[in-house]
Amino acid sequence: PLIIDTKEKFRQRSENQYLKKNPYKSKIRETLDLYVSENMLDRALSIFDTIIKGLIFRGHSIKCKDNQTYAIVDGEEIQIRLTNSSNRCDNNNNIFSGELQFYIYHSSSFHSPTLVHDTAYTKIEDKIISIVAYLEIEADNRKTERIEAEEREKRRKEEERKREEFEEEKRKELEDFKDLLYSAERFRKTNILREYINAFENHAIEDGETDDELLAKIQWAREKADWLDPFIAKKDNYLNSYDMDRILQAAVPERSYRNSGYSFWTKPYWKKKR
Repeated sequence: PLIIDTKEKFRQRSENQYLKKNPYKSKIRETLDLYVSENMLDRALSIFDTIIKGLIFRGHSIKCKDNQTYAIVDGEEIQIRLTNSSNRCDNNNNIFSGELQFYIYHSSSFHSPTLVHDTAYTKIEDKIISIVAYLEIEADNRKTERIEAEEREKRRKEEERKREEFEEEKRKELEDFKDLLYSAERFRKTNILREYINAFENHAIEDGETDDELLAKIQWAREKADWLDPFIAKKDNYLNSYDMDRILQAAVPERSYRNSGYSFWTKPYWKKKR
């Protein structure tokens, strides 16, 4: 059917009125990729017919789509084409020679197509077995290239996965270290706070200045230390609503009465003027 439809296409383009009046009936509408002179058509179709039969004999097939022809070899679509060699004359018209050229295109456009052509001593008809062999080699090469490309892509994805995994681990490592440092800072300041509370209590006892109000204030301070302690983290109805980070990072506690000169914890003995 491909041979018949290709010949029909050339009949419609032919200047031979007899051929135009006696066309073949088109069966599949797609045609082989041929670019030959009218007097070389029968030979070109005969070559293509033999190549198609050779492909079928080897378990392969052929198809045409979008004005291009493909040999289907082991599932690989390999573009093929048959043309006349030609020379361009002064008026930009092509002058066909009597030589035919068969092209086997590679998967990469960077590689020139394999060319099988007539020579002074041989014809394409003598090279049909070689053409089928070239197509099978090309199919095998494409499979190898695809497998290698898939392996490269697999390695790339694996490297990318490892890189992303490492970046995530690095991020988590930093966050974990920050948490450790944060807890250590809380613990350090908790110890400083408790040390100060104990020193405050001892001074008050030594000076005989303890009373219920002062003892209640000391107990209040110890509960705040328990709230700050990362190992206890006692719930506090008031302080839980504040950002502990800002409290820890403050260089100097913010006190609305800072300029008044009064603080219970710096001047606890205000009851008795000294």
